[in-house]
Amino acid sequence: MYASSEAVINQFLRTYPYPFTAEALQEFLIKGKGKISLKDCKDYLETSPFVFELHKGVYITRAGAFTGKKFSFKL
Repeated sequence: MYASSEAVINQFLRTYPYPFTAEALQEFLIKGKGKISLKDCKDYLETSPFVFELHKGVYITRAGAFTGKKFSFKL
C-alpha cells in the first residue's frame, strides 16, 4: 500500500457514513488513483479502530455508527 493510498483510506474511514464492503473501498481508492490489493484492503479493515464489521464482509465506519445518533451514559 502506498502512503497516499493510506491517507485516502484514513479520510474515508473517518468520514464515510454508510455500510460498505472491502470491494467498494477498493473501487473508491482505485477511482482516486490509488492502489491496493483486495487482500490488503480487507486486512486494513480488520485492524482499523475506525471500522466495525456489521456482518460477514459488510463494514461501517465510526462516523456511520455514531454521527447523528443519540445515546447516553449512566454512571
